Amino acid sequence: MGSLIDSCAQQGISESLVRTAVSRLVASGHLEGQRIGRKSYYRLSETAREEFTQAARLFYEPLPTPRKWLLTLDRDSAPGRRWAQLGPRSYMASEIPNEVPSSGVVMSAESLPGDGGIARLAAELWPLADLATQYEAFVHLFEGLHEHLSAGGEISPPEALRLRLQLVHRFRLIVLQDPRLPQEALGPHWPGVAARRLFAGLYLALAGPADGYVAQTMRDSEGALLSQTDATERRKASLKECTIHLNH
Repeated sequence: MGSLIDSCAQQGISESLVRTAVSRLVASGHLEGQRIGRKSYYRLSETAREEFTQAARLFYEPLPTPRKWLLTLDRDSAPGRRWAQLGPRSYMASEIPNEVPSSGVVMSAESLPGDGGIARLAAELWPLADLATQYEAFVHLFEGLHEHLSAGGEISPPEALRLRLQLVHRFRLIVLQDPRLPQEALGPHWPGVAARRLFAGLYLALAGPADGYVAQTMRDSEGALLSQTDATERRKASLKECTIHLNH
């Protein structure tokens, strides 16, 4: 709890708000608490860990490029905001490997070459203009930091952690809304590409001092946290692969 309070204080979040939020997360089954002496420790519950892992793939791993479309007449086969409603009983989403519904009647289709009608349809079905604005705002917010670091500027370890938390938080708010459509529906200058490239580059640039500060100041029930773990190394490797993919 002390580590959470100290970290959140750097974001301008008070101790009382942290304790209230943690209590609510425990009550909702997202966190599990453990009391050792006078200190309280928390971990993600199994359900929350699965949700975290699924979301983390969207942030840190190269995303497969959708090529086709999925159509269904079964609402139960169209969960989540990636699916858009076409009519009273019909729904549509991009076909993404390993994310196809496992039940219900779902059909795969390709859009035929034409006059850009699929882009107009996508703009009607999904809030693409709003998403584009959010991605552009994200780039505008963090491009100065990227220029500073690219020019050899330095960031203190506590500031690196604070900035990385802000980076992930603000990117998360957009990415979890993104329906991840084929390029033909987005156009050649979709700002999500630049935003993802900037996110990956900044995360990698901040990782060293941020992870070092975590190891220096944060503790779990077994002692100081490690600056490098298999999970953090896999994450950085995935982001490096992501930057290579986006640059080509």
